[in-house]
Amino acid sequence: MFGKKIELKITEKGSDQLDKKIVEIQNKWKEMQSIYESGDKQKLQQKMEENKSFLPTMMFFGVMDMMMFSMMFSMMGIGMSNFVGSENMPAESMDDGGMDDGGMDDGGFDFDIGF
Repeated sequence: MFGKKIELKITEKGSDQLDKKIVEIQNKWKEMQSIYESGDKQKLQQKMEENKSFLPTMMFFGVMDMMMFSMMFSMMGIGMSNFVGSENMPAESMDDGGMDDGGMDDGGFDFDIGF
């Protein structure tokens, strides 16, 4: 129906690089968490601005705690859309401009990267 299934295998070098990148983003997240816990709004906003490009990756790999992430935005008094592009936001939180899905709720899609 959708064509031939393609499986990609990661090399050992690629796996090592991915592991290093995950550790890097975990450390960035821990740093943002500790700044949040210290209550320094300006420093948190600055750190989030510095790590803006890593936020979708943190979400994708499950590094960040979404509850903590939303509390960070609440503390700063800003919207998540200032840091996370609309293409990375969950669809159910977006205003679809009145579009009707015809009563279907398929829950989005699933992407398995084989971990």
